[in-house]
Amino acid sequence: MFDKVVSLLKKLEKTINEKNENLEDHMKDSVLRLNKFYKAKGKPIAVTSAENLELLKRTERTRYWKCWHDHSDILNHPYVNFMVSCIYDPAVYLSNEEYQLKFPNRKQDIQTIVEKPYLYILGQSGSSDIDQLTYSDTRVEDLKEMHKCITATSMNAPFQDVFRMFSGDNPARQFESGQQRGGHYSCLCGVHVENHQNFECCFRRYPRSLQQRTEKLRNGVQWKNFHPVTNPNPFSNLRVQQIQDELDARRIEITDTRKAAVLKQLTDELEGIQRPPALLCSMSEGQNTIKDLHLETYEVQMCEPLHDISNVVANLITELPYHLPEREIQKEYEEFSKITIGDKNQIRGSDARLYAVKLSKFTQTKYEEGKVDINIVNLCNSLIEIISIAYSKADARNARQILRMYNQSFIFGQLCKSVIGNPVKMTSRKFYGTHFHSLVTHAPEAYRLFCLKSILTENEERSFGSLRSISKNTSDRKPCHIIQNAIIRYNAQQHSSEKQNSFLQQDSFISKQSKLLPPRGPSVFQKSFICSRTGLFQSHLERIADYMMLGENFWWSQDETSVTFHEVHSIQFTLIQRYSTSAMSQL
Repeated sequence: MFDKVVSLLKKLEKTINEKNENLEDHMKDSVLRLNKFYKAKGKPIAVTSAENLELLKRTERTRYWKCWHDHSDILNHPYVNFMVSCIYDPAVYLSNEEYQLKFPNRKQDIQTIVEKPYLYILGQSGSSDIDQLTYSDTRVEDLKEMHKCITATSMNAPFQDVFRMFSGDNPARQFESGQQRGGHYSCLCGVHVENHQNFECCFRRYPRSLQQRTEKLRNGVQWKNFHPVTNPNPFSNLRVQQIQDELDARRIEITDTRKAAVLKQLTDELEGIQRPPALLCSMSEGQNTIKDLHLETYEVQMCEPLHDISNVVANLITELPYHLPEREIQKEYEEFSKITIGDKNQIRGSDARLYAVKLSKFTQTKYEEGKVDINIVNLCNSLIEIISIAYSKADARNARQILRMYNQSFIFGQLCKSVIGNPVKMTSRKFYGTHFHSLVTHAPEAYRLFCLKSILTENEERSFGSLRSISKNTSDRKPCHIIQNAIIRYNAQQHSSEKQNSFLQQDSFISKQSKLLPPRGPSVFQKSFICSRTGLFQSHLERIADYMMLGENFWWSQDETSVTFHEVHSIQFTLIQRYSTSAMSQL
């Protein structure tokens, strides 16, 4: 991986802010901004010029990385695909405007260039933990090498690379963090699947760091039996006495000695944690710690907007017709569902976004005809707002957008419970499942620190389609010959701009369709709702306490009937948290 980092740095040189070792001429304004930020965060401020210079260097010369992996088939054989990419940071990279000034004849989206994923590992592998953990040794070796400083040739300045986050679909996130796959604790936050609809419970769950997850795992004794090959899940198939010993080690009182009872106690205590994170499962000599691998800031995201949005949109379009009052309008929505979703088991992310826009336009028309009520319009509009924020770029992320993401996610979740209630076409577990939970609960939390577009894995997910096409058309279809051929041709294909242009055209079309929708106003909560659901609304306000504590008429105001949040314009001087200085577990 180290050689890939060096080559990637060379490709991104033109997008980096060129500031060499002589920073004194332009450091004053940057240091003032930096000091203001650290003062707001309650962190110590450097007092000497040398300390200021060093702090600025660290800020502008630290690059953060994202990893993604997934498992799929190529020509009927199972493969695992690892990809890496940089995370756009305006402190390190040029903005679009700065790049345009530097290269007047080139118009580029810098965030898209910086966050373009690169193929890291492609290998034949089954879908089990045992199979995929065999790649941990290689990843660990590269991580240790990656931490070394790298020099950008045109700037002659060393850059520190930090492995910051993992993003992927839910099974991949579970593998990376050591969470059980499926079951009653499918989300990394540890909330029981039956509580996905219980927003008060979900909103009061706090994200765990890898260190906290590891400490919880090691509170007992059974984890010592873990082995990545022979025993990847040390908590499975335990005897009654072993379960009781584990509970005793964790100082949990046993109230019922029957196996089903003590097993439930242990399951509830572990909350889905079944083994160490994948990067701590190396078979290399010596036991690597999070500190040894420089993973103190590494986080596995608890949401991935591409899959979450796609599944939520498909479920809503499928289920909504069965919750409308009149049979005539039900048939119209059923026809809409048939045209868009049909019999598809899964829809593409771009299709889901377009279908959401069409659903909102269709619902607005039916509302104007008096066939549906305002709650269904608001339900569709709140989903559009969530999608719009999730796909917005880094320069659009500000305090207003963060507040709006929290409010609109809460509104969408509450309207789903009000309009849909108990699903008819599908089970509650499917409709209010992990994707719904991640979008409503964890997407706003992630947006606190990250631009959600940086977490999206749309380009990574498309890689398997390209690899399949390459292997089908250019290989002899023998497994021993597929990998090398696919890697070489895939990397060569990435230099072509044809696919990138088609993706941009796709996004442009969806954006134009979205602009045809009526303008959406601020988030408003009726006091009748607040009074009837005091505990629920309180749990929502606790998540945005920093906005509320500034007092009335700053971010919010109230009248006799409602509470309104002022999201129609951005307050530019309000500072926001960033992934380079904060962690999800600190929210």
